[in-house]
Amino acid sequence: MGPPASGGGAVTAGEVLDDAEEAEDRDEDRIGRGDQCPDAAEVYNGFEDDDGCPDRGPPEQCVHVDYVQIIERIHFQPNGAELDAAEEPLLQALADALTSNPGIGVGVAAAADPEREASAELGQARVAAVRQALIDRGVDGDRMEPVVIEARGLDDQVWLPILSIDGEAVGQDLPESRLLPHSVDCEADWERWRDRGEPLECDCLDEPPDWLAEELSRAGAPSGARDGE
Repeated sequence: MGPPASGGGAVTAGEVLDDAEEAEDRDEDRIGRGDQCPDAAEVYNGFEDDDGCPDRGPPEQCVHVDYVQIIERIHFQPNGAELDAAEEPLLQALADALTSNPGIGVGVAAAADPEREASAELGQARVAAVRQALIDRGVDGDRMEPVVIEARGLDDQVWLPILSIDGEAVGQDLPESRLLPHSVDCEADWERWRDRGEPLECDCLDEPPDWLAEELSRAGAPSGARDGE
């Protein structure tokens, strides 16, 4: 079983194993006697690819997320469903991030304006274009669920709501859910947001601190951002 392609750094294809090592390679990741996780296959993403363990990659490979969605959005020209060349860097970054974070399941979502003719069909075409572009860049299509919702003012963009993490359902698939983003140093960022209203530097998924989890719970999780966030 070969490694997936990734733009996240140098990727190794594992070792050339002798017959005895190959028989012991239970997870089929081509890591021999140095395999620190013999029952879990290495994720080849340019991050510690020689230890034999699955990983989510370093922070610089992550995209910006909040509780329910990847914040970056793919934009389209009005009434068009063709991907602009200017979106290529973002598409590649999204593909790299999803490849480096194999436990995340996402929707590929667009909005259909009920007052615009053929808006639903246009949304479906845009979702299909983005989903196929990510598949072409190495993302497993089974991880990406097409989603078209009815909403106004959001019909020239496609976004990726996070639907599951490690098989567990999370969040909502609504673009109106503007929640607090996570970050590598999320504790300090969240405290600055709470105490001084400063914007957050968001990078990677992490667990919220207890005080924030309680605040979100009181507000009716998974929402709970302050007005205007």
